[in-house]
Amino acid sequence: IGKLGTKTHVIMFAIGGFLVGVGVQGIYGANIGEVFGAISMMSLSGWLIIPFICLGIYAMKPIYLKYKDK
Repeated sequence: IGKLGTKTHVIMFAIGGFLVGVGVQGIYGANIGEVFGAISMMSLSGWLIIPFICLGIYAMKPIYLKYKDK
């Protein structure tokens, strides 16, 4: 597939993008927008969401590492 990576990477990115889209529809906004928008307005929700995003990344890292080289 050229510069995009292996077929597995493209499939993983597509699934990840789909899940982000589903999440955005469920909470009526995006995580990055929440972080930057809420922190810039000194909202507590912006500071509280950061550890949970980090926990989600930490929880998904083993799955990513398992499939990244296939």
